[in-house]
Amino acid sequence: MKRYRKVLIGLAFVALGTFAFFKLNYPSSTFRYKLTAEVMTPEGLKTGSSVIEVSYSSVHPLPNPGRWSSDSVTGEAVYVDLGGGKNLFVLLTNSESGRTERDRDYYGGGRTNDDAGALRTITLPLKIFNLEARLGEERIMARQVWEYLVLPGKIVEPNNLPTLTTFRDINDPESVEIVQPQNLAASFGQGYELRLASLQITDEPVSEGIESLLRWLPEKKTEWEKSISISIDDLLITRLNYNAFKQPIK
Repeated sequence: MKRYRKVLIGLAFVALGTFAFFKLNYPSSTFRYKLTAEVMTPEGLKTGSSVIEVSYSSVHPLPNPGRWSSDSVTGEAVYVDLGGGKNLFVLLTNSESGRTERDRDYYGGGRTNDDAGALRTITLPLKIFNLEARLGEERIMARQVWEYLVLPGKIVEPNNLPTLTTFRDINDPESVEIVQPQNLAASFGQGYELRLASLQITDEPVSEGIESLLRWLPEKKTEWEKSISISIDDLLITRLNYNAFKQPIK
C-alpha cells in the first residue's frame, strides 16, 4: 500500500511540475471589457453596451513542434434601441462590414497603431489599449490590463468598430442591412449620428440574453450552422451566423 501511495505522490508531483512548466512557458491573459455605443437620434441620446470576455494564450501544439497562439471570445453583440422600431447592432465580427477588414496577426509584433478598418472583438482591445501582444508575453498584457481597470474608457474610432447592422424588422433576419458608422443617417434618416464608441476594462459579468431579443437566433450554435442557406443581396447570410451575435459562456 505504501508503495502505491509513493507512486501516486510521485505522479502528482510530475503532473504539478508539468502544469507549472506550461503555465510559465505558455501563459495566458483573460479579461473583460465593455463596448459601448452612443447614438444621437431625433428623440435624444440612445446607448447600448455589451461586456465581452477575451482570452489570449500561447499553446504548444503537441506533438507538433513550435508555439502557436490560441484566443477566444465570450459575449454578445452590442444592441442599441434607437426608438420607433429602429435598432443598431455592433457585431462580434468584422465580416461584410463594408469597410476595410483588418484581421491581422496581432502576435509577433505584427500590429501597428495606424491600422485602419473594421476590427474583430478579439483584436479591438489590443489596438485600443495598445496591449503587448507577443507570444509568451501574455503576462505583460495581463499587467497592462490591470492598470486600465481603474482608468476611464478609451474612445474607439468609428472605422475600427466591428460590423454594424440593423433590421428593418427585428423579427425577420432577412431584413438585415449593413450600417456604416460614419453615416448612420443613410440608414436611419436625418438626426441619427454615432456620437461616441468607447472601450472600458471591467470586472462586470459577461452579457447574456440576446436570444430573447432575436427570437429567430437558435439557442444552440450547431442548430444555426445547419440553417445557413439563404442569401441577402447576393451576400451569404453567414454574416448573420451564430458567432456574429453570440459566443456562449463556456
